Amino acid sequence: MKSNIRMLFVFILVFAFAGVLLASDFLATSLNNIEVGGQNSQIVSIRFRAKTDGPLAAVRLYWIIQNPSGDSGYASGTGGHFTYSLRADANGQLGKTLATASVIRNQITENQRGNFPLVSFPPVDHLVRGQYYDIVVENVDRNPSENWASLDFLWDPIAKNQTPDVQIWISSFGGAFAPGDGGTFIGSPVALFYSDGVVQGYGDVDVGPSYPGGLECGSGYGFPTSICQ
Repeated sequence: MKSNIRMLFVFILVFAFAGVLLASDFLATSLNNIEVGGQNSQIVSIRFRAKTDGPLAAVRLYWIIQNPSGDSGYASGTGGHFTYSLRADANGQLGKTLATASVIRNQITENQRGNFPLVSFPPVDHLVRGQYYDIVVENVDRNPSENWASLDFLWDPIAKNQTPDVQIWISSFGGAFAPGDGGTFIGSPVALFYSDGVVQGYGDVDVGPSYPGGLECGSGYGFPTSICQ
């Protein structure tokens, strides 16, 4: 009996500390943003392990493009100008450019602060299932330290590398890429659409007790329910 009580107590402590505990793929306590450009001249790479041999057709991401009232940490100036490229991966560093974005379909949120763009790529050679690739997001504004916006992902302060097939890596000041915040960023929301109909990624866009299971599925913003937790 004491053993059972102790186990229950530990479970309650973990739940209280983590904020949200899921019987699925990851723990998430909040969203966290990554400036693209900004004072640290950051470049973001969504490093993914290809789920199929088909060509990658598009990716959907989550941007914060305007600051909430009283908070200046999400965007600055004009918001910046961004490029998207699909690259070969060399142990987390960038390899050969395979494709650059051909069409970007923005989907601005009702409060005008968020954007869930669908970024399409032209047909390229088939990817190799199980091999890593990088989708690189770079701010090419003339003054990226003043004009920038943020990519937003789920996050947990302790658990690391929870979505090994979709990782968030960052380069600062032109340096080597490394897992963002020590690997505590979660690859959600990220949706990867392949030309053969396969979808990969994680489609949850927010955390909170009012959502089923503690996470909000981004189906209203173009993330398939099949990749929500």
